Amino acid sequence: MIKLRRLIAVYIDFVIAFIIIYLPMLIIDYIINNIIIGIISTIISLLIFLYLMIYKDLLFKNASIGKRIMGLRIYYNNKIPDKDIIIKRNKTTSLVFPLYVFQIIFKNKSYGDVKYNTEVK
Repeated sequence: MIKLRRLIAVYIDFVIAFIIIYLPMLIIDYIINNIIIGIISTIISLLIFLYLMIYKDLLFKNASIGKRIMGLRIYYNNKIPDKDIIIKRNKTTSLVFPLYVFQIIFKNKSYGDVKYNTEVK
């Protein structure tokens, strides 16, 4: 059950970040309609998206919006981790994000969880 809640939480976070980033850039691209601006806005969008994915769990101390909705928190040795651990964990997880779903399904731990000894529960 926790695996499903984690996957739903990351989906919620992904959709929120996508909407926050993509819709304004889509409007700008539509108004300006220039290929160079489109490429630049895509690069900016990807960088902002990566930033949001790394810092998302600092919004509610140790939970992103998706985790908060799903009733999940990040723990480090059964305590709330400090900001540095959360940021390092999320950076590491972001590096292998395409494998995230498989990591959760098979191990219930992301690569960042394994490397920094954190858990989501």
